Amino acid sequence: NVSNLVNQWHTAVVTATTTTLSLNNGTAVNVMHGTAVPVGITVKPVAPATGTPTGDVSLVANSSTGQGADFFTLVNGAVDASLNSTVFLPGGSNYQVKAHYEGDGTFLGSDSSPVSVIVNPESSLTSISIVTPSSNNATSIAYGSPYVLAVQVTNLAGTLCNPNGSGGPVCPTGTVTLTDNGNRLDGVNGNFSLNSLGEFEDQPIQLPVGTHTIKAVYVGDNSFTGSNSTAVITVTQAATTTSVAANPTTATAGQTVTLTAT
Repeated sequence: NVSNLVNQWHTAVVTATTTTLSLNNGTAVNVMHGTAVPVGITVKPVAPATGTPTGDVSLVANSSTGQGADFFTLVNGAVDASLNSTVFLPGGSNYQVKAHYEGDGTFLGSDSSPVSVIVNPESSLTSISIVTPSSNNATSIAYGSPYVLAVQVTNLAGTLCNPNGSGGPVCPTGTVTLTDNGNRLDGVNGNFSLNSLGEFEDQPIQLPVGTHTIKAVYVGDNSFTGSNSTAVITVTQAATTTSVAANPTTATAGQTVTLTAT
């Protein structure tokens, strides 16, 4: 393989390309997070070469960190802005977005010049639920029974997010603070980190008997504003059973019998 690589290197023919990116049809991008922004991309071979590059082109946001935002498949060497848009630009002010062409068997990859964008955070929706074996949103539970306190953060419409960054809204990130009747609840001083789905579960929770006002406060991130939610949970006394056992169960007069109450 090494010999073939050295001896046949001169037969390899690849062509450089140039990639251009247009967002919002050339108009400055200053939108709310989740707004569809038209995307136009063109990939051409460097003259005098000819041909049509094929494959995918990625949108890379925050070019210093290389955060992938979306991707498109070239059609005749281009992405038509009248047919294609993205809702996955992350929130942030005056950051850079570029198009990255990965190349194919004939054409080399290339990057476009960056485009500066402003994406303002959209409103979020925080929800609390008590999940039991029989209910996803219980309001009354018995002390000692199995349950999970679940918190989810979505966009204001309550649409489930997509952690893969395509096919659904971007997932909120950051932390949520839980309080019970005003006191920090579990976690690290009441703070919980959202997972890749924009949610978390307080699994080992066991509230004492009484009425509990549980409040979840989401602090927000670059893409979503903060929000909060309150749920009132009633914890009732656990049911009990009482039994008694004798040992021995048959005795003669004057014999000691042990009675055990449970």
